[in-house]
Amino acid sequence: MRASQRGAILLAGLSGTLLALAFPYFSLWPLAWIALVPLFVVLSEAGPMAGAMSGYVFGLALFGITLRWSAELDPPGSWLIWAAFVAIEALIPAAYGAVVSLYSRGLRVGAARPLFLAASWTLVEYLRSRGAYALTWSQISYSQLPSGVVVQLADLTGAWGVSFIVVLVNACVAEVWMQRRAARVAGDAPEGPGRALIVYASVVLIALSYAGWRWFGLPAITGQTVSVACVQPDVDPHEKWNPQRFSHCLQALEEATARAAAHGASLIIWPETAVPAPVLTDAALRARLTALAVRGGVSILVGSTERADDGSARNSGFLVAPDGRFSERYDKMHLVPFGEYLPLRSLLGRVPPFNEIADLAPGTDQTVLKAPSAEIGLMICFESTFSDIARAFVARGARLLVVITNDGWFNHTSAAEHHIAMSAMRSIEQRMWLVQCGNTGISAFVDPRGEMHEKTALFTSSEIYANVPLGSVGSLYQAWGDWFIAVLAVCCLGCVVARKKQGS
Repeated sequence: MRASQRGAILLAGLSGTLLALAFPYFSLWPLAWIALVPLFVVLSEAGPMAGAMSGYVFGLALFGITLRWSAELDPPGSWLIWAAFVAIEALIPAAYGAVVSLYSRGLRVGAARPLFLAASWTLVEYLRSRGAYALTWSQISYSQLPSGVVVQLADLTGAWGVSFIVVLVNACVAEVWMQRRAARVAGDAPEGPGRALIVYASVVLIALSYAGWRWFGLPAITGQTVSVACVQPDVDPHEKWNPQRFSHCLQALEEATARAAAHGASLIIWPETAVPAPVLTDAALRARLTALAVRGGVSILVGSTERADDGSARNSGFLVAPDGRFSERYDKMHLVPFGEYLPLRSLLGRVPPFNEIADLAPGTDQTVLKAPSAEIGLMICFESTFSDIARAFVARGARLLVVITNDGWFNHTSAAEHHIAMSAMRSIEQRMWLVQCGNTGISAFVDPRGEMHEKTALFTSSEIYANVPLGSVGSLYQAWGDWFIAVLAVCCLGCVVARKKQGS
């Protein structure tokens, strides 16, 4: 029994490691299609306690690698933060392992079990994306962006459909392996795949056929375009807040903007907190930005820290119009816990390194920024990792998605690559162009198929340009939202009912 337990733990750790390798920097995306097979074999034979332990080990391996960037954050003891972060996130696959072990063992082999494994996995990913402490990092769909094809499903189902298909393939492979092993132990000839597995294979084939059709046949957006410049200043995030370096940083941004205006750009985008000061209440700074916009005859989208009427600090983005007016403003609504505010401040506020975290206030309105040349749905950093935020902007009239970010805190880890993959998924879901502008990178123009153009390297000073089509070719996900999640919930409920009937 002890040998069996050790083997189960090793298989779970192997699954987590293989899945982690599917994400940046390794980006061995085909591994995601088989990485869960060892875990599913273990969970289909384990009891709830053993399933929870296997799920936890899987989570430690997966998140220990993919959340490695959290050890690069500023405060002393960041490695302890990483360890705590990973240990907490691993509780989610542990709960999944317990539930799956409880219910999947009673489901008839070859029938409902692969559906239950894939549907419940995708529901867990969805639940991880909800609430104030939501995190979509390590969601399987994002590993598939380099493949190009399967991610095209996202315009029907959101990113959830991509995860479901990949996990369903894993579950079917695990099922076939278990069937053959059971036949071998019993001394019987291996059976065929069975009708249920043939149905699942047909579903996967249909989904991939649709994805391929959209990849090769997606119509181009016709009509109005806007000439966009994205300015990546490569300012050290520590220096940015140093008053002695502020003037130098602002001058670099002004010079880059002048070059972009001379290049013919009508909309120039600066990154998140490009100006780490409350521009709207700093008369001298405001005058400089006004003069810059008027001199170039351009709209400038500026990231800054601002103050609300109640005095609270906000992470903001606003437009400076070609006539110098400060015409539109959006305040970030989904703030980063332990980054932009401290939960449980009464308990943690005196504990290093948490006592160094300042509290920002969330915005209250999902304002579409209306430049003379475009209606912009602005997502600030972390917000681009959530499907519903981009969808809400498009529903309110946005015709161009923009992400401004400052990923310099993560140094040379895979975080920036992972982040822009999540932004690209928003472009596919909405079938709309997206521009990401990073302080230290990565910056890029992303087309409605999720392909990146003019992608910059990390920690380089760059200006990139493109004539970007406005609007969307339309998508079912934009119209219906998370309908696919409701379907998966019904599937899971049906599997649970079937399991109880088989047990009675």
